Amino acid sequence: MAERIDGLYDILQILAVKPCLLSEIDSALRKRFGWRRHYQTYCRLGWLISLGYITKTGKMYSLTDMGRRAVDTSEAEAKVESIKPSEEAVEEAQTAPSHSEVRDMIFEIGRLEDKVSEVEYPIDRMRLDVVWKRIKAGNPSHVFEVQIGGNFYEALTKLKHAWDKWNSKLFLVTTDKYEDEAKHLLEGSFHEIEQVIKIINWRKIKELYEAEKKAWNLKNEIGLK
Repeated sequence: MAERIDGLYDILQILAVKPCLLSEIDSALRKRFGWRRHYQTYCRLGWLISLGYITKTGKMYSLTDMGRRAVDTSEAEAKVESIKPSEEAVEEAQTAPSHSEVRDMIFEIGRLEDKVSEVEYPIDRMRLDVVWKRIKAGNPSHVFEVQIGGNFYEALTKLKHAWDKWNSKLFLVTTDKYEDEAKHLLEGSFHEIEQVIKIINWRKIKELYEAEKKAWNLKNEIGLK
């Protein structure tokens, strides 16, 4: 199978060095094969899991005992340079705010925009990070899920449910590192909302929050509030 399909043995070699995220594996394979779609990596990971060569715990992929027996560890060491995170990714990991900090900034932006802004808003048995409404009794017009890490599948499930139920505008707030994982899921399992959802980097939320806060303070100072 590895002789017929590019990337399978490469994944084993990459994971022989260390457990990796989807984005790290995808980055290495794109550089080698020039792929443009995330699903090419994702499908191969699925095949290797079903064959028993790799496993996934949380967001991390790693080799099973069978996978370790199948790979040449001496060759695998040569792959380590291709999967090191970039300086930008390291910097972002060090500077990114917490989930609650980003959530609270979105809540404040809504309030400053004169929206009815609420956090931990219930939708059936789940809770949405932030919603904005036009009126208190109305349905959410804007729905936000913040994923600095964690379970993207769950976040997108909640957003799709909000779209099905209320036809809300959907926003997924995340980091550079995880944008690829989110886009991959939207190309596959959540293709119905691919064209309606907006993926926003947390830096844009922070930038907007600071601008809104400054404008509100200035209006208040000159008596427009």
